[in-house]
Amino acid sequence: MWSFSYQETLKRHEIEELRNKGVNLLSFLYKKAWLAAIEPSSMTQDIVEKYSIAAVSAWKPEHKISPTLRQGEYEEWAIAATGKIKLLVTFFDDVEQSESIILLNQYSSSYEVYSEPNIMGYSNSAHKD
Repeated sequence: MWSFSYQETLKRHEIEELRNKGVNLLSFLYKKAWLAAIEPSSMTQDIVEKYSIAAVSAWKPEHKISPTLRQGEYEEWAIAATGKIKLLVTFFDDVEQSESIILLNQYSSSYEVYSEPNIMGYSNSAHKD
């Protein structure tokens, strides 16, 4: 998973061209930046120049969860009646729903499909120290 920023606004047909060349734009982040699944061999100098790509950087695991949740902090509204923490997990369109279910089952069997591709999950317990 990678994030990249660009200098020019990408048009719809350019996004499709990039996908066909192995650069699958998954989600717009902010300020001309996208989260993308990129085949390593796809990021050629020609693509960088043609689409005015300014920077490419790895999307690290710590970017995938909010900083406050990583520190064990959450709001009261996030606690379910069972005492578990409600989490909204989003899988991008390059992940099959069956694969997302397998991944979720590794952590908990307590989840429900909220609205594809979003899955509402529950952690094991909510403990505020």
